[in-house]
Formats: sequence, C-alpha cells, structure tokens
Amino acid sequence: MTSLIVLKAPDDTVFYSLYPSDLPSATSPQEDAVALRSLLLRLHSFINPCFPTTSGSMSPLFSTRPRPPLPAAFAAPPIPHLHGKTRFGDNLEDEWFVVFLLFEISRAFPPFPSAYGIPTHLFPSTPSLSAALEAVRNPETDTRASDSIQSVLKKKVCDYPDKVRTNMHRVVVRVPLPVAQVLKHEPCLISLAVEGFYNRDLDSMKHASRMDKFLRLNGTGGALEIVRISVQMTRIMYAQLVQQRFQAPRCYPMPGREEGSVVYKEAELGMKIACGFEMMYQERKTAGNEGKGSTWEAFRRA
Repeated sequence: MTSLIVLKAPDDTVFYSLYPSDLPSATSPQEDAVALRSLLLRLHSFINPCFPTTSGSMSPLFSTRPRPPLPAAFAAPPIPHLHGKTRFGDNLEDEWFVVFLLFEISRAFPPFPSAYGIPTHLFPSTPSLSAALEAVRNPETDTRASDSIQSVLKKKVCDYPDKVRTNMHRVVVRVPLPVAQVLKHEPCLISLAVEGFYNRDLDSMKHASRMDKFLRLNGTGGALEIVRISVQMTRIMYAQLVQQRFQAPRCYPMPGREEGSVVYKEAELGMKIACGFEMMYQERKTAGNEGKGSTWEAFRRA
C-alpha cells in the first residue's frame, strides 16, 4: 500500500504552472525535457528585464525540476509543463507581480493560453486536468470572465513592472567581509537573510549568538574586517529590519554610540543582516542542504 501525505499549502506562497500547447504529441520524456528547457530559457530571457537588477527573490520564476505530487504528475501519461512558486510573505505586491508576469507570458507566448474563468459545463463536478486544459485551448469554449472581474484584475496589475522598481530601497550597511562577499556574488540572497532574521525563533537565535560561520576568521588571525556596502532590498524588507528591536550578539563587533548615529545605524542594520545570514545558513546545514546549488558555489569562491 502506498501512502500519500498531503501538506497544506502555505498561505503566503503562490503556486503556478504553465502547460505549453505546442509540444508534439507522442514524444519521449527526454524530448519533452529538452523542449521544456529551451522554452524555460526563452521565458527567463523575456521576464528578467522586469526584475530590478539586484532583486532576484522570485527568480528563477519557473522550473522543470521535479516537485511534490500535483495533478500533472497523476495524469496518464504525465503532462509536460513548467511550474514554480513564489513566497511573498508580507509583501502582497509580489503576488500581484506574479499575476502580471503570467498575463504578459500568455500574451507573448501563444503556447500558453490563459483562462479568466471556468466554463459552466465543467460544473458541478471537478474536471480532470486534461479536460480543463482542453477547455482552455478550445477556441469554441468561452473561458472569458466578466468585464467587471477583468477590470479589477487590470487595475491591480496596470502599474507593473514600474511598480516593482519604485518599491525598491537602497541602504548603506556595515557587515562582516564574508557577508559582503556573498552579497557581491548573489545580491538576491538579501531576501533570504531578511526572512531568516524576521522569522527567527529560539533555535535560530542560538546560532546567531555564536556566529560560527560569518564571524569565523578562518585561521588568519587578527580582527575580522567589517566593510561598508550598499544593499538593495524591497521597502517591506527594510521595514522588517528597522522596526524590530534586536540586541547584537556579544561576539558581534558593534561600534559605540559615541561614533555617531549614522555609523551606528549602518552597523545595526548590517548586524541584523549578518545574523539573518547565519540563521539561514545554519538552518540549511542542519537540514542537510549545505553545499548544494549555485549560490553555495558563489559563496565558496568568494
């Protein structure tokens, strides 16, 4: 007997799938994978200009990699598709940005038709995935939502992608050199650092109290260098850092307040970011994810 554990989807994450309609039928899984990878590269080239240069918290937006069982996996045979997820947290604007991107993809890529509504003949029973896709692709089936619904959607997405850029904030911080090196190679990781800090718990704070990774001297001796860098993040992330009171770990080299409010504020923000990186790293190390992925390789080369 095979057991299937169904996990509740997080409330602050949006999931999406794209089913291309122009893939040849009766092809092998290997041929499907090649076609999807090619399409994936075209999609990323199309949507990347919509992202601020250092804000990659939602990119890559789509993937061809395996994921937990979803309808496409249960279809017989499995339906080739691209999929992705975006955790927007407190920033609801990111969710609407994803909606905007999906609209733009549907317009620019004919293989991805979009449906604004579900045909009435598919109710009351829930249709299979293949039946739903066939309804969307059939020009004789009306999947257009009412004008009032379309008007609401257009108002929500009409200001993108410019709204994403205006929602960014750049700030100067003072961080340990290893943190600066990570952000130089992977500036998008600032989102994970802020998330790690903002969602900290007692266990993760124990890691921050030691700072074993990002305050380690690597046997070079002397004091660890603190550097001044410019970091770009969303306004929500900046607010999450500024509004939370947090005592620096005893091991962390904070300047005295007599050095001035500007120096102290830069150091305090940098300390919170460094602690976020430490929590994020140690959490993934405990989960067995240390040393995996391109971001880790970038840090190792830094």
